[in-house]
Amino acid sequence: MKRVFTIGCAALLVILVTTRIVKAFNPQPDPPALFGMIGITPEDTMQLNIVNVVLSGAPPDPCKVTLRFLDSRGGILKQQTVTVQPTQAASLTITGGEAGGAFRNEVHPVLLVPPNEATGCSAIGSVEVFNTTSGETTVFAHPIYVTLPAAN
Repeated sequence: MKRVFTIGCAALLVILVTTRIVKAFNPQPDPPALFGMIGITPEDTMQLNIVNVVLSGAPPDPCKVTLRFLDSRGGILKQQTVTVQPTQAASLTITGGEAGGAFRNEVHPVLLVPPNEATGCSAIGSVEVFNTTSGETTVFAHPIYVTLPAAN
């Protein structure tokens, strides 16, 4: 039992040391938090989620976040700016019909946090696609982190 406890503590320590804490979701420049394009059909709904987690050692500040859906040309399909209080969450949805109504529409979900947001703002985002009628989730994604090359 003591050995299992020791291994468990060691695994938890590795997870805590290697876990990346993201202060707010500023898609530029530190590093960009990006979602790729995601296809939805007229039967689907896409939901962009944001939660303001409370991190130990940081003051619990609210986060001002813009949730946005773009089409494949970069045009804004839908957006909403919200202030998310500590431990609270917010979301924005778009249906396949709102995204264009074609057989398949490509949508780019975007989270924007002002660069001067409070230090206690710790926003974590996700996106999901689900069947509007059944509620069955077909896609669930966290953002990817991309390190961009330095400009010459």
